[in-house]
Amino acid sequence: MIDDIQSAVGELAANAVEASPDGHADIRASIEDHCVRVVVSNEGPEPFTWPSSPAPAQDPQATRGRGLRIASALGDSLEVTTVRGRTEATFVRSLATA
Repeated sequence: MIDDIQSAVGELAANAVEASPDGHADIRASIEDHCVRVVVSNEGPEPFTWPSSPAPAQDPQATRGRGLRIASALGDSLEVTTVRGRTEATFVRSLATA
């Protein structure tokens, strides 16, 4: 579980830093209602958002374009919002054991 959370946050942070004009991102984490909640955000003209349409079959050797899908698959929810030039990705993962 910890590895999944670290991988998801790493993907989100990489996207946020890459999309930020100054290479800066903010990361806030908390535990709420038996869930880890991590918010990764940046400011800039390039939001790190979901593609507007489903991705075509990707080259298995591709090295880009999978970060949000990976983070989404590793958590219980992932929401990406952009308001006034600030993009926030909120990742939630339950701490309940399976």
